[in-house]
Amino acid sequence: LYRRDIWRDQDIYLEVWAESDSAAGLIYSVTQHFDVPLMAARGFSSLTFLSSAADVIRSQNRPAKILYVGDYDPSGVYIDQDIEAKLLSMAPGCEIDVERIAVTPEQIDTHDLPSTPPKKSDARSASFEGQAVEVEAFEPSDLRDIVMVQIAGHLDQDRLAAIQAVEERERETLASMISTL
Repeated sequence: LYRRDIWRDQDIYLEVWAESDSAAGLIYSVTQHFDVPLMAARGFSSLTFLSSAADVIRSQNRPAKILYVGDYDPSGVYIDQDIEAKLLSMAPGCEIDVERIAVTPEQIDTHDLPSTPPKKSDARSASFEGQAVEVEAFEPSDLRDIVMVQIAGHLDQDRLAAIQAVEERERETLASMISTL
């Protein structure tokens, strides 16, 4: 179970945010594998939640990248923009970039995702074009693949290889110490 922090020497601080607990549940195994914090935004996040996230980002002293997974619907398409704007205002001077990695219009077509008409009760429906698609419409393995590719794309592979080599030597040392006990 021993692991080194593979992000410590990376140029960016990375988090994955999901619009809902159910979406977070679908991708947790990937974020856990890469040791990336996973945040469930639960729609438009509270100021308290965002303030805590801004505190963590400020403490990193490096650019922050947030990969966002959310529904493609009248309100859902604004959540990632809302997160970025509020984090930037709460962490002035920090470089924060929020990128929607799912659901996108291209993925709706590529994966032939099932859609529904947007909810008329959503005040943003009047200006929304197209059909609404929930994150859960993805095959779970397809969604995990998208997240895995995006996370891996932000890792400096040379630094990762060096950390993994040190980690392996430290595991061997720990195993040797345990066997002598």
